[in-house]
Amino acid sequence: MAALIHLLLPPELFYPSVLGVLLISCVAGVVAHIPAGLGVLEAVFLALLHGQLGQGTLVAALLGYRTLYYLIPLLLAVITYLVLEKRAKALRRQAGPALDKR
Repeated sequence: MAALIHLLLPPELFYPSVLGVLLISCVAGVVAHIPAGLGVLEAVFLALLHGQLGQGTLVAALLGYRTLYYLIPLLLAVITYLVLEKRAKALRRQAGPALDKR
């Protein structure tokens, strides 16, 4: 997770800094009991890195992180599910006449 965020941020920010902020935001997300730490991650990053990077840069990187980490796997899962359902429907149609002959 930290590596992905680090890749989306400008190179002047060191990886250990990103990792530390991410760990703090994960703990804050658990304490806040908010699903996926929605908003907590962004607030902690903005609070702890406001002097090193601009707010727009941080928000853009975190939105990119949320997209890459949550939405793309969800999209791939939906596509896989639909393909498998279509395939299962075709197999049921093929097996239907064979089951009727019994």
